[in-house]
Amino acid sequence: MLCKTNPVGTVAAIAISGHLPLLLSKERYVVVLVGHTGAGVSSTVNLIARCPINPHAPDSKQHTRCIRRHYTDTPQRDISLYEIPGFGGEIPEADLMKYIVSLHKSLGIDLLLYCMRLQLKEFMPRTFQTLRRHLQGVPFVGVMTGLELYPVTMAEWWTRLPDSRESGVRSNKEALKSRGLEFDDHAGITTLPEKIIATNEKLLKRREKSEADMLTLIDRHCNAEKRSGSGGPCRRYLAVLSMRSRAVITLH
Repeated sequence: MLCKTNPVGTVAAIAISGHLPLLLSKERYVVVLVGHTGAGVSSTVNLIARCPINPHAPDSKQHTRCIRRHYTDTPQRDISLYEIPGFGGEIPEADLMKYIVSLHKSLGIDLLLYCMRLQLKEFMPRTFQTLRRHLQGVPFVGVMTGLELYPVTMAEWWTRLPDSRESGVRSNKEALKSRGLEFDDHAGITTLPEKIIATNEKLLKRREKSEADMLTLIDRHCNAEKRSGSGGPCRRYLAVLSMRSRAVITLH
């Protein structure tokens, strides 16, 4: 298993990164993870990579503040995971969207994992629809995190009746669709770190199942020829981020 991380962009300073050649990125399937801040994007990256490449816990208050590229693999594919800082956070949504669109034009996004956290109840339908418009043809997978204590299997969350009992809605999947979030596939997972649940056999098994499900899901959707982009690097200056300091997202 290869597990290597490169910070692609930062809101604290101009990023200096990308020690691996661009050719390596082009040969790998590009998987992008997005979600509202606190939805579990960073911990889902850790789960897929099978190593703690990101220090943030699922309920950490220190959310991701830079775009990170992680090189890892699945049983069948070599992939580049692009971890996007949370929407609704300190980085303007428009800037994050510019980066995602530029990445797609450059390398071709093969799969988008849309992370949601059950306890957060912020699923961003307008953001989802904007992404759909820009990434036509890219499979969108809904990933519901925080299901470690769900009373039945985690995957069943998608087919169970929603708590809201919306009229005519027979499942959580349909409830999301009625709000404008229609996915090509879905998963229900826990991303609790192993060291936190080391003595809890049930939670460890749920984490192992989550890991296996995510790797199988990625292989299922990255089973065709790698999507092509322009073949060149993204525009060097992709977006200007506004916080206490000014910064530029770069890709080398």
